[in-house]
Amino acid sequence: MSIMKSRQTFSPAQCRAGRGLLDWSAEDLARRAGLESEAVELFERGEGELSDHERLALGRAFGQADVIAKAEGAAGEGVRFRCPKSPLGAMHDEAGSRECWA
Repeated sequence: MSIMKSRQTFSPAQCRAGRGLLDWSAEDLARRAGLESEAVELFERGEGELSDHERLALGRAFGQADVIAKAEGAAGEGVRFRCPKSPLGAMHDEAGSRECWA
């Protein structure tokens, strides 16, 4: 795993979307990230901030479930599953990296 992926952070919208992709409650995510569920809920609503350490913990929890954040671009920010090692279902970008979109 690259440093960039292991240090990935999620925006509030990406956090909500990631939980939806995994069918996790805020409590599920909080438990996996070692945070209080209220902190996750406030962050997702834009009513609270998380420390850098807490945001990284969210990123690690999603990363362990093979969900990564998609940087904002032409299609906007989002989340997706990390591509499996099998080329089945993989898409290749201009740089040749494999991506699997949910």
